[in-house]
Amino acid sequence: MYIELSKKQQRIARTLIKTGLKRECENFVKKISTFTQSANYQSGDPQETYWALYEKVKTFDKHIARRYDGMKNSMLYITILSLFYEKVLLLEDIAVFGEDVQKALIKTAKELEND
Repeated sequence: MYIELSKKQQRIARTLIKTGLKRECENFVKKISTFTQSANYQSGDPQETYWALYEKVKTFDKHIARRYDGMKNSMLYITILSLFYEKVLLLEDIAVFGEDVQKALIKTAKELEND
């Protein structure tokens, strides 16, 4: 289900998308920190560790680029839905939208979970 967002809702969506990006980056940094503290990192071959770390960063960078680069107004709702479905954004976050947008996001996320 796609919803056309008003100008006000577009501004809200852009703010939520920035929040989502920050949370995704924060989660990634935590994963990298865990990786570098792992026993595999501590006792492994430094070159192999470097390449593993490089691949993780490269994969995350591609994910971020696909999701956030060149964001157009027509993609705002889908991006918010994606972040909500993946639980990057929570119910409290989307509460800033009007009731109609909240209900649509919740309904669509539930439908996606059931598929």
